[in-house]
Amino acid sequence: MVTQDAIRQLIGTAASLSPAELALDYLNDVTVGGPMPFIGKMRFDESGRLWIASYVPDPVLVVPQEWRWTIIDENGLPLARMTTGPSDDILEIGDDYMLLRERDDMDVESMAMYRIERGPAH
Repeated sequence: MVTQDAIRQLIGTAASLSPAELALDYLNDVTVGGPMPFIGKMRFDESGRLWIASYVPDPVLVVPQEWRWTIIDENGLPLARMTTGPSDDILEIGDDYMLLRERDDMDVESMAMYRIERGPAH
């Protein structure tokens, strides 16, 4: 017998559900008191610095507006913070540049290179 639950498992959540219903449905599947990730994404740049993006909850609950990155130096000390767009993919990070694949509101991809400027060392 085909049930509503079987159909839902095959095709995902119905588009007719409101955001509140989607959020409640998602929360029903999450273990109370369970672990929550601290890290959303990690990358290394060419100099060995670690870039850590803060965790963003499931898109069912939150539509991310940006990724917030903390850059950690070779000694494990925070060096800087920066943000990228919600649909930006970091392809490469050099000493003074970042290469991104960006997607606009219509999901059209483009490549962009941004200069990374560093202040004087303390």
